[in-house]
Amino acid sequence: MGNAPGKVVKKFMKALFFLPAFLFVIVMRVLRPFVLIRLNCLHSYRIGHFCGNTEVYLCERDAGMHGNRVFDIFFYDYKVCNHQVLKMWKRIIPVVGPLFAYGIMWVNRKFPGWEAHEYISKPSQYCDTNGLLDKSKAHLYFTQQEERKGQKALRDLGIPEGSPFVCFIARDGAYLDKDFSGEDWSYHNYRNSDIKNFDPAMKWLIDRGYYGVRMGSVVKNKLPFSYPGIIDYAANGMRSDFMDVYLTMKCSFFLFSESGISMLAMILRKPVVGANLIPIGFFPAWGKDYVCLPKKLWLTGEKRFLTFREIVKSEIAFYFEAQQYQKRGLEVVENTSEEIRDAVEEMTARLENRWETNEEYEDLQRRFWSLYEPNEILRVFRARIGAKFLMQNQDLLK
Repeated sequence: MGNAPGKVVKKFMKALFFLPAFLFVIVMRVLRPFVLIRLNCLHSYRIGHFCGNTEVYLCERDAGMHGNRVFDIFFYDYKVCNHQVLKMWKRIIPVVGPLFAYGIMWVNRKFPGWEAHEYISKPSQYCDTNGLLDKSKAHLYFTQQEERKGQKALRDLGIPEGSPFVCFIARDGAYLDKDFSGEDWSYHNYRNSDIKNFDPAMKWLIDRGYYGVRMGSVVKNKLPFSYPGIIDYAANGMRSDFMDVYLTMKCSFFLFSESGISMLAMILRKPVVGANLIPIGFFPAWGKDYVCLPKKLWLTGEKRFLTFREIVKSEIAFYFEAQQYQKRGLEVVENTSEEIRDAVEEMTARLENRWETNEEYEDLQRRFWSLYEPNEILRVFRARIGAKFLMQNQDLLK
């Protein structure tokens, strides 16, 4: 008998918690003949999906691909990788917290037909399958107050007003190891790359009057190179969620290797140079202002590189675990520092209207992209593979 009051209180608290969710689900069902209300997940735990999935969805919505009678209410997860991004999404779409959302989902799933009221995008839906990013403007924006804050922060970093700068990042696995500790993330190691190979490219940019900002919320080591104008923002104690977004929005272009923040650059419609991209089946092929470099695969048993055709036409194009490459006897080979510098030079020439193409370059591009068949992930092929990279690897196009 002594526990009876406690049980009553627990039942009351449970009812108090689920009553709003129950009422909301009833409203959803009543309104369904007129408008379909759905819960839509923001995937807030990883920056690539938080940005990419959401922006691609909004572009699809604007294009009428989700119907005229759909009203989506978004919710974020218990872990938010960037609170500035969340703040900016809230200006554009209705967002609720996870506690309320999961309560609604729990109640909703007690009724038949619950599936229609949930929209949980697949991780692969950050891919701009329909090529909508190039046809629309970015949804995220800064307020005037934030613009003033950002300009001051740029000056504090040492970037004079109006000076061009490039953001760059090389994936090293430190973020997952720290923020998702307790799990074995070694299967992602094939995506890592050595930031030392960015040295010649950044030196070339500095010599042309650019500043360089090394990005990253968590990194293993400080930059292994230093020049006047290079700012190790990821390790100098000045990093913030706000400046991650502001720097990305204001940079001339973004140089990256397999890092989720690259999706922030893409949804902000920034030109990007993607180095060390893998797997080849998930290339960001949709962007007209993208210059891409794939990692190459060395077949150790035969002592040769796999051709791009051999990769694209097999399941290797969709290998997402290091062990898969190891079992096939494949060594993942990073882009050289010269290849990365060449791609950066190409991007800079394109942005400065100095780039001169020729029929040989264009033929190599056509030969590369002709290897792909449109599928549910990639249907638009506007990106450019680095011109010099293709010239120097024509044997891999056979």
